[in-house]
Amino acid sequence: MGGMIGEMWASMAPTGKVIIAILSCLSVYSMAVVVERLVALRWASRISDAFAADAESLVDAGTLRDRAESPEFAEFASLAYVVGRSLKEFDRIRAEEDDGDLILEAVDEITTRQVDVAVINFRARLTSMATVAGVAPFLGLFGTVTGLISAFRGIAETGGGGLAAVSAGVSEALVTTVIGLFVAMPALWAYNYFMNRVDVMSIVLDNQAHHLVQAAVRRQVTLTGSRAGASRHKRRTDQGGTKLSPLPDITPIVNVALVLLIIFMIVTPMIREGVQVETPQAEAIDQLSEQDQSVVLSIQADGAMFVNLKAVNQASLQSELSLAYRGQEGKAVVIKGAENLPYRDILSVMDACKVIGAPSVDLVASRAE
Repeated sequence: MGGMIGEMWASMAPTGKVIIAILSCLSVYSMAVVVERLVALRWASRISDAFAADAESLVDAGTLRDRAESPEFAEFASLAYVVGRSLKEFDRIRAEEDDGDLILEAVDEITTRQVDVAVINFRARLTSMATVAGVAPFLGLFGTVTGLISAFRGIAETGGGGLAAVSAGVSEALVTTVIGLFVAMPALWAYNYFMNRVDVMSIVLDNQAHHLVQAAVRRQVTLTGSRAGASRHKRRTDQGGTKLSPLPDITPIVNVALVLLIIFMIVTPMIREGVQVETPQAEAIDQLSEQDQSVVLSIQADGAMFVNLKAVNQASLQSELSLAYRGQEGKAVVIKGAENLPYRDILSVMDACKVIGAPSVDLVASRAE
C-alpha cells in the first residue's frame, strides 16, 4: 500500500502535489479548530452553569457583581462575564440617572450588547472552518481539471489512449477530488454542529443574563411605568434577528467533478492506441533501367514463377534467388506480378527475399492483356 502511494505521488505533476499539500494544511487547521472550540464551549458552558446555580441565592446587585467578578467565574464569554459587566454599568448609570425605568431600559440594552459580544466569541474561528469547507472542494475540482489536462496531454504526446498514457493524469484527478471532499465534509459537519450549539448556548445565556440582571436591578430602583420600551426580543425581531453565516454548499462542486470524470471515462475508450506508419507511394514507370534491375522475380496470374526469366517452383525458389542475387548485394529485388495476384503469394516470395539478404523489394504490377 505504501509503495503504491509512493509511486502515485512520484507520478503526480507539481500542480497536484501543491494542491494536496494545501489540502493537508487545511485539514490540520480544521481539526485544530474543532478541538479548540470543543474545549472552549464546554468550559464556558460549565462555568455558566456553576455561576447560575450560585447566583440564584444572591439578591443584592453589589454582591452579585462581586461574585461574577471573582476569579473562579471571571471567564470570558460566560454568564458571569455578562452579568458582571452589566452590573458594573448599572452602578455607573445609577450615579447619573434617577429615573428607574430609564435605568432598567439602559441596563437591558447593555446586557443585550454583552450577550452579543459573548456570542461573537462563541463563534470565534467558525467562519474560517466554513471557509475550509467551501474552499476544499474547489481545490479538489482544480486538481481534477489539472489532472484531466495532464491525461489529455499524455494522449497527445503518445498519439494514443492507452492506460500508460492516461493513468497518471486520471489518478491525480481522482486523488485530489477525494482529498478535497475528505477535507470538506468533516469541516462542514463540524461547522453545522458548532453553529447549532452556539445558537442554543446564546439563547440560554441571553435568558439567564437578563433574568439575573433585571432581578437585581429591580430591587435597587423605583419603577414608575413612565417608559415602556419595546422588549429586547421584539427589537431583535424588527432588526431581522440574529445574522448567521450562510452554510457552504458543496453539492454543485461535486456534481461538476463527477461530470468531468464521467466524460473522461466515456471519451478515453474511444481513443484507440495505434502506431504511426509511413504508407508506400506508388509510381508509374514504363520499364526498369539496366542499372535498377538486379534480380527480377516474376509471378504470373496462374502462379508460375520466374527468376530472371528462368522458371522455378516453390521448392527451388529460395536457392535460385540466392544464386541469382550473388554479386548484386545491396540492391532491391524486383517482384513483378500480375495485377490480380493474391497478396498471400506476394508475401511468400517476400519472405524468400528477406532470407537471401535483400534490403528491400520493388513491387511492379503488370496488367493482363
